[in-house]
Amino acid sequence: MLELSADGVCLAVGVRQELHLFDVRALLADPANSANAQAESKLVLAEDAEIIQAAWAPADTPAAGRIVVATSEGALYAARVNLGTAEVVGPVTTLSEDMVGAAAWSPDGAQLAFATDQGCVVAAVNATDGQCVASARLPEGTVADAVRWAGDEQLLLGVRREETDPDAEDDEVRRRLC
Repeated sequence: MLELSADGVCLAVGVRQELHLFDVRALLADPANSANAQAESKLVLAEDAEIIQAAWAPADTPAAGRIVVATSEGALYAARVNLGTAEVVGPVTTLSEDMVGAAAWSPDGAQLAFATDQGCVVAAVNATDGQCVASARLPEGTVADAVRWAGDEQLLLGVRREETDPDAEDDEVRRRLC
């Protein structure tokens, strides 16, 4: 898993349960030695879970320098990052026991949206206090694989039908998401 920070300065590299953070400027200054580069800092999120997705908060927002990380165990963690230091702030409350499969920051950094895999709860929470701003449940048999913001108030979802129902009509999903 690779994720470049919004300001282009930090590269997050997920390797099993560790998140390695690299200074992109140092990598570009000496490309011949970039394969031997050492991480500026490292976070270990969970003993038995692998990092599957990460999303940086937008630059020039109050949440800048924060990253959320989804793990294979379905947990969503938030961390504060400065090159040289990194600190896990803690798990993000997800309103559901389902596993988180995707997450994204709003363009203004004020909200965090995520989608779960089983019940497919899509929610937006306030980034400062974790209060739910909005939530919805997708039609049964629908899974959201990607979440992206389209402006400050609309979400785009990459959805698919679960393989258990290959003949189901996609019109139901389109109607409910539009």
